[in-house]
Amino acid sequence: MYMKKILIVAERSRKKIASFLPAAKRLGMDVTIASFLEITYEPGINAKMYIRGIDVESFDTIYIRLIGRRVENLTLLVRHARQHGIRVIDRLYEKPELLPSSLTKYIELMKLAEKGVPIPKTYFGSVKLIQKNTKNNIGFPAVVKSTTGRKAREVWLVENQRELAKLCADLLIKEKEGLQFFVQKAIESSHRIRVMVVGDKAIGGFIRPTKWRKHYTLAKEGKLVEQKINLNPVPDDIAQLAIKAAKAADLDISGIDILKEDITGEMFIIEANAAPAWDIIKKKAKVQVEEEILKFIQNYDKKRFFLN
Repeated sequence: MYMKKILIVAERSRKKIASFLPAAKRLGMDVTIASFLEITYEPGINAKMYIRGIDVESFDTIYIRLIGRRVENLTLLVRHARQHGIRVIDRLYEKPELLPSSLTKYIELMKLAEKGVPIPKTYFGSVKLIQKNTKNNIGFPAVVKSTTGRKAREVWLVENQRELAKLCADLLIKEKEGLQFFVQKAIESSHRIRVMVVGDKAIGGFIRPTKWRKHYTLAKEGKLVEQKINLNPVPDDIAQLAIKAAKAADLDISGIDILKEDITGEMFIIEANAAPAWDIIKKKAKVQVEEEILKFIQNYDKKRFFLN
């Protein structure tokens, strides 16, 4: 079997993807790691791009692990790869637009909803419109989020119109700085589920208490589990929903966050993360995540898993 030459790129530091090297060695695979800071580009009719001094055209497949603010580097790399027939993972990079879901959580949710994936009732608008319309369009309690979704630091629970008005007074300042926001119906779920999806497989996951768990039914009934519960294997109903969400978001490799409503058991997707952390899944659920990803990349062209 032909062994592909694979490039894995992180945003700033190679250290964040160094764990792929021992995994590649165990599998006998040819893997190079690099960061966007190591790209050089020479424009022209016969444009050339190098990363760590290596001609990008020499690679068969590129996996972009982390993207934050370096959209210019991303665009150059993906455009060059397209021009030279190099596969880029995730599939979203095969689309005409280059807008990774890691940059805007609202666009990600919009894609999920359009493919029939259950998400909480959602409303997007200016801060003034959110303040004016949340009561009638969403209801309380509600959760206000920034579209950047920076590791749950820009997420706020509001119980009533008074709390929303107070929050919006602060958000108006952030909006002037360029941030945008949306609001969702709060799902009364005491636990949050994270599932790691690679291709058409849910390879592992865990359950942990939610930020506002003490507000909800399981906590009130004394049934709240405070520690993480590791999932390996992932229960079938959870796995199938996570896989459907990843496909809808055009993600080959993703971390899917799910809330399961305490009373009804109904499940909702709250995030499809294009650059998920997987240390917990790797250590606690005993999943060799890097090896699973590399095996998927090696077989990437043999089978496609995505929704039309």
